[in-house]
Amino acid sequence: MNNRLKRSLAIVFAVTALCTPVSTSPVLKEFRAEPIVASAADFLSGLGFREFSYESSDHSYTLYFAIKDRAAKTATLTACCTHQSGINLTIPETVWCRGVSYQVVSIGLNAFNQQNNINTVKVPKTVTELSTYAFSNCRNLTSIDFAQVRPGYGDYALRIIGGSAFMNCEKLQSTEFLNNVTEIAGMAFKNCKNINFVYAPKLTYLGANAFSGCSKLNFIDLTGSTITEIPNSAFANCCSAISSDYEWTFRMPSTVTKIGNYAFQNVQNIRKINLSNVTSIGEGAFMDCSKLNTVLTCDNLSSVGERAFYGCNAMDYFVCKNDNVSLGSQAVGYMHSSLYTGKMPSFNLWGKTNNSTMASLARDNHWTYRKTSDAPALASERYKDYEWQKANTSYEWGKNKNYYFNNSHRPYANGYYGQTFNGICSGMAIVSALTSSGYLSVSDYAPGFNKISDVLQYGYIPNNTISYVTTVWANSQNNSSYDYSVNATFDKETLLYTEYITYGADAAVMDIRPQGVAPGTPGHAVVCFGMEYKNDAADKNNACWNGWDARLMIYDVNNYKMYGPKQDAAHKTTDYVYVRFSDGRWTSQLANTYGNGLNNTSLKFTHSYKKMMKLYSMTADEFFAAIRN
Repeated sequence: MNNRLKRSLAIVFAVTALCTPVSTSPVLKEFRAEPIVASAADFLSGLGFREFSYESSDHSYTLYFAIKDRAAKTATLTACCTHQSGINLTIPETVWCRGVSYQVVSIGLNAFNQQNNINTVKVPKTVTELSTYAFSNCRNLTSIDFAQVRPGYGDYALRIIGGSAFMNCEKLQSTEFLNNVTEIAGMAFKNCKNINFVYAPKLTYLGANAFSGCSKLNFIDLTGSTITEIPNSAFANCCSAISSDYEWTFRMPSTVTKIGNYAFQNVQNIRKINLSNVTSIGEGAFMDCSKLNTVLTCDNLSSVGERAFYGCNAMDYFVCKNDNVSLGSQAVGYMHSSLYTGKMPSFNLWGKTNNSTMASLARDNHWTYRKTSDAPALASERYKDYEWQKANTSYEWGKNKNYYFNNSHRPYANGYYGQTFNGICSGMAIVSALTSSGYLSVSDYAPGFNKISDVLQYGYIPNNTISYVTTVWANSQNNSSYDYSVNATFDKETLLYTEYITYGADAAVMDIRPQGVAPGTPGHAVVCFGMEYKNDAADKNNACWNGWDARLMIYDVNNYKMYGPKQDAAHKTTDYVYVRFSDGRWTSQLANTYGNGLNNTSLKFTHSYKKMMKLYSMTADEFFAAIRN
């Protein structure tokens, strides 16, 4: 042993020999500011000042502390030395130095950086702050358990998470401790490849790259937080390593008005994003989000950065009602393909007037441009192609007054084979909605036909089509997985989404159901194919508009289009859902007919393809492939 090492150890032993352990299990030692000397088998992390130490009862690790506030009697954990692998580490709530008890309130700079010997960590309820690199590069850390201030209430003391605090903790799975966190600094959870859920309702600050590279992160709820910006690359490359069955969910706080550069780049399973309060979208913000097809924008959207939606191959339309919006180069309408990178051959732009930036962009690129005020009439006419020409009755859709399943569909009859026909409204509505949205083709269930409105054979629906639709109905019963649910009032996002169906978003199946009843209680399914503002309506002076601002356009599968004076029977305006923007209230003759009155009737909307079917052993793709024809 060299002289320098001997002197260091001698100083440590001399000091610690003066300290009395507070118990016979964990050993607490005072420690002066001399260098820590570890054996070759040990690993030491932490750069902060060290005044005293704490040794675990099994001697597998030693923690080092410094006094943070002598008057308040608080301490910071500044370093850790591990002596073996596979450690389950517990940080004490209080530590002692020279007979004084100090509460552990923070974890310091680099305190556990690169501590690959640690598997789990228990953190006391007193810790409110994690400093920069506090747990970074702990590649074997699977969980960090913060004690709750009030057990059972999800109430954690942690408030501040420093930059790169958990960066590269690839096995970390849970982030339940974010409930009361107000600050998450840059790169805090970068490359945490196993976390899948983030709920941070108290957030006031979010740093760049905070969750970038979290490849399994598929649900983020920031509702209630007051951040005003999603910063650069904050969620880039999230949700890139999970099954395509997942749909990435991001709940944006209403305070966010700016999306930073590359904020959501390459989020693979995002299909819809609500930007209804965002006025500025940065460069490459959603670049390479290949499944993104619906972007709910703000009427005051002022700028969209260069290549903001570049490579969003599933996105074939974009809406902006601000005539003077600034659009960067290749901001929308450009895609990646296997052979080339370039402009989409067909793309739809919607704007407020014919003198808008959107109209100019459409002309320059030879794309289709339409005014948003014309959308309801266009949608109403277009949707007639997806309407059944026979109403929902046993005479048209059953056999001998029973449900009909052919031999290939009987395995999916779910007990309904041979039972008395009571209607298959949800099957008719689902097939209608999915076909209009491009998930199904008419030839899948009616070979020889191109439009649902033409599916007739000698005046009757073909047997294989009846069986297909009945099978869809039998596998959609008691479905409680909805995209939106409305009771007494609508929220802003539900109304905005229904408006965007008018422009090109996926049609929604609307389930009218009395409240407070068992899931199996029959309701009625119809299709919502858009929304119309009163000022755009041809009948805006009609009494049906008294006190209402807009209406959801409904296709009721119990009705059917007839030729002559009643040719619009499937689109009865008395059946439409009328809404008032000031308070979200609504009314509908349809609800009165099929529900239990407006006061106890709920409207449930489902537009997501994978939510249309309630299947336990098959994906939606597998189900529709199995019952084809």
